[in-house]
Amino acid sequence: MVVGDIQRHLDVSAPNLSHHIHRLIAVGLIRQERDGRSLYCYAELDALREIMNFLEAECCTL
Repeated sequence: MVVGDIQRHLDVSAPNLSHHIHRLIAVGLIRQERDGRSLYCYAELDALREIMNFLEAECCTL
């Protein structure tokens, strides 16, 4: 998704979104790619699945 679209969808300031995006990149949950003037964010699905599996196994058991 284009960063500008994410910003409009979430209704957050550009600096706030940039901060969160850089944190997500740093921990490997998303990656960014530039195409001309557009900056795209892509979810790292394997990393997200790993987190969900951990949460399900360790945190969400009854």
